[in-house]
Parts: sequence; structure tokens; C-alpha cells
Amino acid sequence: MSIVTWNVNSLKVRFPHLEMMIKDCSPDVICLQETKTEDANFPLADIENLDYFASYHGQKTYNGVAILSRERTLFEELVGLGFSDAFHELTESSERFTWWDYRMNAFRRKLGLRIDHILMTESEFNRCAEVNILKEFRKMERPSDHAPVMATFI
Repeated sequence: MSIVTWNVNSLKVRFPHLEMMIKDCSPDVICLQETKTEDANFPLADIENLDYFASYHGQKTYNGVAILSRERTLFEELVGLGFSDAFHELTESSERFTWWDYRMNAFRRKLGLRIDHILMTESEFNRCAEVNILKEFRKMERPSDHAPVMATFI
């Protein structure tokens, strides 16, 4: 099982990147932030054509979240459980950034913050093999200011 979290900073603009990431990585669950898409305009048919179910809530211009999954699931089931920060626990890398400001060449200068997390229960944490920041998607043309984060389970 694999999970990706990604602040896409506009699903409409980044949809081709999402399709590429799905093709390259084939995650089971994708959590999207800053979709910047009103519910009425959410690309549900396009998501379903990629063989994912979607739960989403968004506003025009800013905000918005979506959970895409291979199997139908309710977000409410996840609330209220004990969670661990998997990336922090499993990764010793000094380069832990998931977000870089567009200004002042922050990505190239390695000046960023880690503000995207994958939180999981203890039982899931025990099954987690690795957590990676997919920086190659931040290097693309017209990228989000965030990189996706992917957890892989055994």
C-alpha cells in the first residue's frame, strides 16, 4: 500500500502532473491540498477515469482538499485515532523540505519548510517501509510550491 500527500496549489493547473504521478507511482491513496476548486467544478469524472474514488471539499481561488483512493473510504473513520509523523520517524535526511517559496529561488537554494506530513496510527507505522519526498515533481515546468510526499507499506 502507498499513500501520497501533495499540496498541488491548483488542481486545474497541476492535473497533468497528477496524472503523471499516478502513472509513475500508482499510489493507493492520494491526499491533495490547495485544490483551489469549488465542489461544482471538481474534476470527478477525470478522477474516476483514473480508477480512483474521490472525497473533496473546496473553494474558488484558495483552499480545498481531496482524498483520492483506489477503494471507497470515509474520512471520518480516520479522525480521532492516534497518529505518528512517519517521515520524521523513518528519515534521517537533512533535506526534509516539502515546500519552497517561489520567490528568491528558494528551491535551488534549498531554503524551504516541511509543512506536508503523513500521519499514521502505530499499527500502520509498524508496516511503513519508507517515506519519500518526490522532489522531481517540484522541478517540473509550472510546479506547485509543494512536493508530493509518498509512504510505502509492507
